[in-house]
This record gives sequence, structure tokens and C-alpha cells, in this order.
Amino acid sequence: MRTLSRQDAANWAGITVSQVEYLGKLGVVRADVGNVRKRFSIPEARLVVIAGAAIANGITPQALAGPIGWLREYATYPEAELPPRIEDKSIVATAQICRQLAGSSLQNDAEDPYDQYYVSVASALMRRDGPDFFSSVDDENKIFCNVLNGKHGSEDQKRAQSCMEEAERILKEEPNIVPADQWRKLHEAVNFEAAALGRKDLFLNIKADETNWKTQIDTRPAKLEFEASWLVIDIRQLFLSRGTMS
Repeated sequence: MRTLSRQDAANWAGITVSQVEYLGKLGVVRADVGNVRKRFSIPEARLVVIAGAAIANGITPQALAGPIGWLREYATYPEAELPPRIEDKSIVATAQICRQLAGSSLQNDAEDPYDQYYVSVASALMRRDGPDFFSSVDDENKIFCNVLNGKHGSEDQKRAQSCMEEAERILKEEPNIVPADQWRKLHEAVNFEAAALGRKDLFLNIKADETNWKTQIDTRPAKLEFEASWLVIDIRQLFLSRGTMS
């Protein structure tokens, strides 16, 4: 497992070692590997990068314990024997979600178009398409929506049918290794890791001072409810600019 020193984490985040140590004293981040001179795991170092971006945009270190603690919970995988590659983790995550949303319709041969739509999206996510693994999803969504709305040609019909067949196959073959109450947590952790690797859009909204804080995360820019102003961190672009590590 790759780990980072305080200096390495500071360099990645664009802040000083003293700032990293201060964030540690405040309980915002924590060096979580080792016994004596502890180092940062990559997941925890990513939180240092997020904290550095928040500080650079006017949020004080004292206000970050709540928001970063919330993000740590969001980004942490449930305890399970998960594959190491993000593509394979996403396959497992979408298989679990797909069971919840559409598995029963496949078992019962139901023809609800919304269930079929979820299955098609899942199968598109599950395909191992190399560097275009995540970007290929939008095209599959558009094709399947066109088929549902009657705006399609024979080629779109064939691709949509292929998508459905692939989803059904994966639902039958993919092991159910995560408890049902942890499916959403698995999906959230996959989203965060994919964004930190520069592979998926994810936007973090933060409104925080030393007494109150509020956070929200979404795959597209969204309004932070009941607030006139807040900080938006584009997680994907932040790590593309600071560098991605796995």
C-alpha cells in the first residue's frame, strides 16, 4: 500500500507541513498508517488535498473538522473483499444497486421501462472499456432513452438490447459481497475515488465557520439549499490539477 509523508501530503495539497500538522492537531486529517512516525494513506491524503483547497478559498482550518469528517465517511468503503481496480469496484457497486432497482423486474420478466432503463445504465457502467470506462456511460444512456422514446434506428435497438442482455448476465454472475444496507455507501465511495482519479465529475459544496457547517456532494453542480453563498470544489478538476494517485 502506498503511503505519503507529511511533506509529501503537503506538497500534494499545495500547503505547508506546518499546516498539515495543524490540521492534524485540530482533528481535521489524520496520519493513519504506521506506529511511531505515522504516514498518510492515499485515501486520507486525498482529504488533505480537499482541506488545502478549502483553506485556499477562505475556509479556516478550525471550521473544517465537520466537513472533512463528513467527507471521510462518504469516501470510505464498507468492509468487504473488494477488487483493487476502480473499474472492478464500480462493477461490484453497480451490480448491487442494480439488484435493488431492477433485479426483481428481471426475475419476474416485468417490462417497466424505468426498471429497464436502470438495468441498461448499470450494464453500461459495468463494461470494461479501458480509459473510456466512465465516459462511455453517457452515450449508452442517450441511446437507451431514444429507444424508450421511440426515437431510434435499428442499430440503436440492437445496442439497447445488447445492453439489457449484458446487465442480466452480470446480475446473475456478479457475487453479492456487500450487505444490502451498505450498497449506497459502496456506490458513494466509488464515486469519490473515481473523481479523485480524474475519471468522474463530483462536486463538493461547503458552507462552514467555526460554529456551523453544511456540506453537499453531487455529480453535477447543485445549489446548497437555503444558502446565498458557499464554496464549490470540483473534485475531479482539483485532482487533475494537483495530480492523481492510487
